[in-house]
Amino acid sequence: MHERDHRAELKRLADALRNPLRLRLAVCGASLGIAYFGIYQPLEARIALASRRLNEAEQRQAAAQATVLLRSQVEAFEPRLASNPDPNETIQYVLDGVRSFPLKLLRLDSRGAQAVGPYDAVSIELEVSGPIQQLDALVEWLESNERLFRIDALRIEPPRGDGEPQLRLRVLALKVRP
Repeated sequence: MHERDHRAELKRLADALRNPLRLRLAVCGASLGIAYFGIYQPLEARIALASRRLNEAEQRQAAAQATVLLRSQVEAFEPRLASNPDPNETIQYVLDGVRSFPLKLLRLDSRGAQAVGPYDAVSIELEVSGPIQQLDALVEWLESNERLFRIDALRIEPPRGDGEPQLRLRVLALKVRP
C-alpha cells in the first residue's frame, strides 16, 4: 500500500512535468538547489577563512606602512637629538645659550633625565630677567636652535618698580638614551 502511494505520486508528478513551463521551473529549482548545497555551502567556510586572512593581511600591511612612516619621521628629527647622554651637557648647552644674550640668570633648576619612549628628556627650569626684546630672542633661540627643545611652560612677570620683566621657563630637551 505504501508502495502504491509512491507510484501514484510519481505518476502525478510526471504528468505535471509534461507541461514545459512547469518542467523548466523544476529544472531551475533543482539546479539552484544543487548549486547552493553542492557548490556554495562547501565553499562558504573557505570564503570566510579567506576573508579573515585578507583582513589580517590588510591590517599587517597598514601597521607596516605606519611603522615605515614613523621611522622616516624619526630619521628626520634624530640629527637634532643630543648625542651625549649626560644631562649636564644639555644643561651646559642651555647655560651657554642664555649667556649669549644680555640677560640676568636668576635661577636654573634641573630635574634630570626622564624616560620618554626610546629617548630621555631633561627638564630644565629657568628664570631670567632683562629687556623684553632679549627675552623674546631667548625664546626664539630655544624654539629654533639645532637641538630638539620644547618649551613646556612660559610665564612673563611684569617689571617691579625700576626692575626688568622676568621670564620663567620650563624647557624639555630630548636626548639619546645611554
